[in-house]
Amino acid sequence: MKRVLIILLIVLTALIFGVVIYLYFSNANTASRPKVAAVTPKPVEKHKDTVEFSPAESFITNIKNSSKYLKVKVTLEIKGEKSKEHFEKSEAKIKDIIISVLRSKTEAQLFSDDAQGELKKAIKHALDEKLHSEDLVDLYIADFVIQ
Repeated sequence: MKRVLIILLIVLTALIFGVVIYLYFSNANTASRPKVAAVTPKPVEKHKDTVEFSPAESFITNIKNSSKYLKVKVTLEIKGEKSKEHFEKSEAKIKDIIISVLRSKTEAQLFSDDAQGELKKAIKHALDEKLHSEDLVDLYIADFVIQ
């Protein structure tokens, strides 16, 4: 009788332990699933005598200190066609600047309330500074996905 009771206690303990492990890992699995933040841009009023320039279809890069990725579509609003030609000639430099700014952002910064606004300011500041041009009127983020 004691032997049966001990075996039953061991089986019951193993069963409880198995259920606890299963519940722990099933909750951990749902917590580690990628969170997707997709934002639809607000319609923006365009300035007069400006043109739009997209240096790339979209930018996909790693997020700093994270295993997640960031996908962003950036469109620049530039003063006139002549300035657009200058920006087109500097396309590789513009892409490098934008990617550098994107990769410098952490997950916490990208999930903050005004992440897009801060990102726009940082990209615009970096472009103004490194291109030595005052022809960049504004920039727009059309896609913003973290996965």
